[in-house]
Amino acid sequence: MGEIQRRMGYRFRLVSASLPARVGPGETLSASLTIANDGWASLYNPRPVELVLRNKATKKVFRLPVKEDPRFWEPGQAKTIQFTAGLPAGIEGGTYDVLLRLPDPSPMLADRAEYAIRLANEDVWEALTGMNSLRQSVTVVAIQ
Repeated sequence: MGEIQRRMGYRFRLVSASLPARVGPGETLSASLTIANDGWASLYNPRPVELVLRNKATKKVFRLPVKEDPRFWEPGQAKTIQFTAGLPAGIEGGTYDVLLRLPDPSPMLADRAEYAIRLANEDVWEALTGMNSLRQSVTVVAIQ
């Protein structure tokens, strides 16, 4: 019964994340995420996917939309997502935690953590923010 409860529906798990250690303001950030669906079903409704950078010192957040549809993260399979996004030219230097956000698609519910998707990994979920830590950081440095 325990396995049935764990695998009913979709069950997304972060397998790996590959990110650069350093990137400059206005430069392109390239990342690769592998997500496994250990459940027995796919996600039914569309949902946005965001890579989030949060400054460790100031807690300022930058959301980078990922062009990916989690409805196609099939059960019993792992999906590798290649992602590139330009960082804002005005992003301040510092170390940023990297998080994955899968909010509800409704604008009224998107910022409510209880409607976000929680990954199955232990110690990655942030109940207050509705984000999943990738347990990695990126340092933004000004290019000389």
